[in-house]
Amino acid sequence: MGKVKELMYGDTIENVQQLKLIMSDLDDHDQLTLVTCDDQGDEQDHYPMAIDVIDNIRLTDDTIVREVQFVQRPNSKPDTRDKQKVVDALID
Repeated sequence: MGKVKELMYGDTIENVQQLKLIMSDLDDHDQLTLVTCDDQGDEQDHYPMAIDVIDNIRLTDDTIVREVQFVQRPNSKPDTRDKQKVVDALID
């Protein structure tokens, strides 16, 4: 294994070795979300995510790799119950 390109938060991650490096200071209490951005790079929403691994991807140099995909999952439905009684109780 060669030297891993130094990364900062916000940099593009190109391989698993870089992902491991940038996540090395995180622990089991930290949260993972997938963040969608608009054309200007501004955050739009945060979603729960899953990881899929696709086997046997052949690169143009004939190297066979696995592709790791971070996949967006839908957010849970918002709580639409009437909360006015709770608000009124807090005010009282």
